Amino acid sequence: MKFDSWKTNVFAALIGFIVFFFLSWRVNLLTTSLIRAGLFSLIVFVTAFLFRWMLRKIQAAPEEDDDKTQEESVEQKDRESEEKEENEDSLSEEEIESASRFIKEKLNE
Repeated sequence: MKFDSWKTNVFAALIGFIVFFFLSWRVNLLTTSLIRAGLFSLIVFVTAFLFRWMLRKIQAAPEEDDDKTQEESVEQKDRESEEKEENEDSLSEEEIESASRFIKEKLNE
């Protein structure tokens, strides 16, 4: 039995009706027990719809997020590599020499 069908909700509501009815028929009148069990089964039926909807959303969310994060990470890596290339090209000879002198001085200290 698949758990993504309205039949699952009917099954859960029927089980709820039976359990609720047998728990309350000794304490209450027969009509009161039937009415309360019917209301409880209706509540279980609607709750099962909501539960299955939330479960589908939870199961579908990681797939979408993984695809988006993978695409974003690839795009971000591309941007970073382009920025590095631009930064390397934009430095002048003097700036490169002064940076290398500075690094050598720091290493010699």
